[in-house]
Amino acid sequence: MKKILFAASEALPFAASGGLGDVIGSLPAAIKQADKDCDIRVIMPLYDKVTDKTRARMEKVLETTVELGWRKQYCGLYSLVENGVTYYFIDNEFYYRRGTLYGAGDDLERFAFFCKAVVDLLPLMDFYPDYLHAH
Repeated sequence: MKKILFAASEALPFAASGGLGDVIGSLPAAIKQADKDCDIRVIMPLYDKVTDKTRARMEKVLETTVELGWRKQYCGLYSLVENGVTYYFIDNEFYYRRGTLYGAGDDLERFAFFCKAVVDLLPLMDFYPDYLHAH
């Protein structure tokens, strides 16, 4: 069984601003439909744009801290399954409760946190992908 993890800053129907959200919202499900034996997962930030209805369907997987430079930041991990694909959401209100996906003065730090969190969470998630498709 092939195991693929897509790491992306956005995905429909959860939170998106353009083409990347469209692709990550459709490509993993299309791969899963074409190859039922694949384990396809997506990891993205848990933005405040994610609806309460969606949040109610999520399961808390774990919480930890992520070291980024001089900061140690809370990092929660939530999941839900949509169209045969497991979606993970990285929770950190300091970085992702902004009312918008992009455009903050600290976007470099916010997405460095996201990348570091993905790497730090992999051994804790009990999921070891054969392929990491990073966006």
